[in-house]
Amino acid sequence: MKVIDATLDDSPNIDAIRSLVELRIRNLQCFRELDFFCRNQKFKGLHPVVIHTRQFEELSKLWIIDRDEFYRRHYCCKNNIRRYRGRISQKGIPDNVVTKDTILLEKYRSLDGVFNTVINATINGNK
Repeated sequence: MKVIDATLDDSPNIDAIRSLVELRIRNLQCFRELDFFCRNQKFKGLHPVVIHTRQFEELSKLWIIDRDEFYRRHYCCKNNIRRYRGRISQKGIPDNVVTKDTILLEKYRSLDGVFNTVINATINGNK
Protein backbone atom coordinates (compact mmCIF):
# COMPACT_ATOMS: atom_id res chain seq x y z
CA MET A 1 0.00 0.00 0.00
CA LYS A 2 2.93 2.32 0.67
CA VAL A 3 4.20 1.76 -2.86
CA ILE A 4 0.82 2.67 -4.32
CA ASP A 5 0.65 5.75 -2.07
CA ALA A 6 4.09 6.84 -3.25
CA THR A 7 3.02 6.39 -6.87
CA LEU A 8 -0.11 8.46 -6.24
CA ASP A 9 1.96 11.21 -4.64
CA ASP A 10 4.38 11.34 -7.59
CA SER A 11 2.07 10.91 -10.54
CA PRO A 12 -1.56 10.01 -9.89
CA ASN A 13 -3.18 7.95 -12.61
CA ILE A 14 -6.34 5.90 -12.91
CA ASP A 15 -4.60 2.51 -12.64
CA ALA A 16 -2.85 3.47 -9.39
CA ILE A 17 -6.08 4.81 -7.93
CA ARG A 18 -7.92 1.64 -8.96
CA SER A 19 -5.19 -0.51 -7.38
CA LEU A 20 -5.40 1.44 -4.13
CA VAL A 21 -9.18 1.16 -3.99
CA GLU A 22 -9.16 -2.57 -4.77
CA LEU A 23 -6.50 -3.19 -2.13
CA ARG A 24 -8.52 -1.23 0.42
CA ILE A 25 -11.65 -3.24 -0.40
CA ARG A 26 -9.73 -6.53 0.01
CA ASN A 27 -8.30 -5.33 3.32
CA LEU A 28 -11.75 -4.41 4.60
CA GLN A 29 -13.12 -7.80 3.50
CA CYS A 30 -10.29 -9.51 5.31
CA PHE A 31 -10.86 -7.48 8.46
CA ARG A 32 -14.60 -8.26 8.45
CA GLU A 33 -13.85 -11.95 7.92
CA LEU A 34 -11.36 -12.06 10.81
CA ASP A 35 -13.63 -10.03 13.06
CA PHE A 36 -16.51 -12.44 12.38
CA PHE A 37 -14.18 -15.38 13.07
CA CYS A 38 -13.08 -13.89 16.42
CA ARG A 39 -16.68 -13.44 17.51
CA ASN A 40 -18.18 -16.70 16.17
CA GLN A 41 -15.25 -19.15 15.83
CA LYS A 42 -16.11 -19.77 12.17
CA PHE A 43 -15.53 -17.95 8.91
CA LYS A 44 -18.24 -15.99 7.18
CA GLY A 45 -16.97 -17.24 3.83
CA LEU A 46 -17.07 -13.96 1.90
CA HIS A 47 -13.35 -13.29 1.43
CA PRO A 48 -11.87 -14.81 -1.76
CA VAL A 49 -9.11 -16.63 0.17
CA VAL A 50 -11.66 -18.38 2.38
CA ILE A 51 -13.86 -19.21 -0.60
CA HIS A 52 -10.94 -20.65 -2.59
CA THR A 53 -9.69 -22.66 0.39
CA ARG A 54 -13.13 -24.18 0.90
CA GLN A 55 -13.50 -24.91 -2.81
CA PHE A 56 -10.01 -26.43 -2.93
CA GLU A 57 -10.78 -28.78 -0.04
CA GLU A 58 -14.12 -29.80 -1.55
CA LEU A 59 -12.66 -30.41 -5.00
CA SER A 60 -9.66 -32.28 -3.57
CA LYS A 61 -12.04 -34.66 -1.81
CA LEU A 62 -14.07 -35.02 -4.98
CA TRP A 63 -10.88 -35.78 -6.95
CA ILE A 64 -10.13 -38.66 -4.58
CA ILE A 65 -13.69 -39.99 -4.25
CA ASP A 66 -15.20 -39.57 -7.73
CA ARG A 67 -12.95 -38.41 -10.53
CA ASP A 68 -15.70 -38.62 -13.14
CA GLU A 69 -17.82 -36.15 -11.18
CA PHE A 70 -14.77 -33.90 -10.77
CA TYR A 71 -14.20 -33.86 -14.53
CA ARG A 72 -17.92 -33.30 -15.18
CA ARG A 73 -17.95 -30.24 -12.89
CA HIS A 74 -14.75 -28.93 -14.49
CA TYR A 75 -16.29 -29.35 -17.94
CA CYS A 76 -19.45 -27.49 -16.81
CA CYS A 77 -17.29 -24.71 -15.36
CA LYS A 78 -15.44 -24.30 -18.66
CA ASN A 79 -18.76 -24.26 -20.55
CA ASN A 80 -20.03 -21.51 -18.24
CA ILE A 81 -16.90 -19.47 -18.94
CA ARG A 82 -17.45 -19.83 -22.69
CA ARG A 83 -21.15 -18.96 -22.38
CA TYR A 84 -20.64 -15.82 -20.29
CA ARG A 85 -17.71 -14.66 -22.42
CA GLY A 86 -19.93 -14.99 -25.51
CA ARG A 87 -22.86 -13.21 -23.91
CA ILE A 88 -20.69 -10.31 -22.77
CA SER A 89 -19.30 -9.81 -26.29
CA GLN A 90 -22.77 -9.72 -27.90
CA LYS A 91 -24.08 -6.34 -28.99
CA GLY A 92 -27.41 -4.98 -27.85
CA ILE A 93 -27.33 -6.57 -24.38
CA PRO A 94 -28.53 -4.26 -21.53
CA ASP A 95 -25.82 -2.98 -19.20
CA ASN A 96 -27.29 -4.65 -16.12
CA VAL A 97 -27.13 -8.06 -17.84
CA VAL A 98 -23.54 -7.43 -18.94
CA THR A 99 -22.63 -6.48 -15.37
CA LYS A 100 -24.20 -9.65 -13.94
CA ASP A 101 -22.57 -11.80 -16.61
CA THR A 102 -19.18 -10.20 -15.95
CA ILE A 103 -19.48 -11.04 -12.25
CA LEU A 104 -20.45 -14.62 -13.07
CA LEU A 105 -17.61 -14.89 -15.59
CA GLU A 106 -15.09 -13.89 -12.91
CA LYS A 107 -16.66 -16.36 -10.48
CA TYR A 108 -16.27 -19.24 -12.92
CA ARG A 109 -12.77 -18.15 -13.94
CA SER A 110 -11.67 -18.26 -10.31
CA LEU A 111 -13.36 -21.66 -9.88
CA ASP A 112 -11.52 -22.89 -12.98
CA GLY A 113 -8.30 -21.75 -11.35
CA VAL A 114 -9.15 -23.83 -8.28
CA PHE A 115 -9.86 -26.85 -10.51
CA ASN A 116 -6.48 -26.40 -12.19
CA THR A 117 -4.77 -26.00 -8.81
CA VAL A 118 -6.25 -29.30 -7.61
CA ILE A 119 -5.15 -31.06 -10.78
CA ASN A 120 -1.64 -29.60 -10.62
CA ALA A 121 -1.33 -30.38 -6.90
CA THR A 122 -2.23 -34.02 -7.44
CA ILE A 123 0.02 -34.35 -10.48
CA ASN A 124 2.95 -32.85 -8.57
CA GLY A 125 2.22 -35.06 -5.57
CA ASN A 126 1.31 -32.29 -3.14
CA LYS A 127 -2.09 -33.78 -2.34
